[in-house]
Amino acid sequence: MDVLALAHMQKNEEKTDMAEFIVNRGSKVVNEVLRTAWEMEEAKAAQERAAKSRLEILQEARGEPCTCKQASRWHASATELLEHNGISCKSFALAVKELLCKGCAFTNPATTSFAWIGAEEAEVIFLNDFRWSPQVIRWHDLLLLLEGQLVHLPAPKSHFAKDMVFDRDTPIFATSKYPVVFVKNGMVDERETEMMTVRWRTFTLNWQIPEAKQ
Repeated sequence: MDVLALAHMQKNEEKTDMAEFIVNRGSKVVNEVLRTAWEMEEAKAAQERAAKSRLEILQEARGEPCTCKQASRWHASATELLEHNGISCKSFALAVKELLCKGCAFTNPATTSFAWIGAEEAEVIFLNDFRWSPQVIRWHDLLLLLEGQLVHLPAPKSHFAKDMVFDRDTPIFATSKYPVVFVKNGMVDERETEMMTVRWRTFTLNWQIPEAKQ
């Protein structure tokens, strides 16, 4: 709509080139031209970002002003939470660093197999309150995903010509109330569950920050 408005303004100023282009070429061509123009505009920034490691991006962000209303509020709260749960700040930081450096963790609120749409372009995947279900992702595919192996994930055919191919080592972070286990015939499959367990570095948080301090 902004392009049409601009074309209309220019036409009123007797500059008809843009209006004629839109009328003669149609919306499909115009949209393609705009998409290509934006790609050219963002190409340099995308190339520079791609050349940086995840850790370098994090280190750059560390030098930016804190987004908290009170400076260092997040750091103090995180430190308090880890200490009260008996977790070394150093070991937690090293675990995060290792994950960012090595990869295998985007947020999508969908609860079906299409929940992974967009994950292939994410720099980090965050699974909030994750509870495994075959409707979200098949068990075997989740194991492959955590290994950084190639995985084919379903995409709605109304919007995509083929399924999504995920073959990156994107770091995956997750929170969950319970460990991820595989249940078969009403019983926990110890072998499959162990295969899942070894793919995660787990920190158990039981202590909560008092509501008055939140």
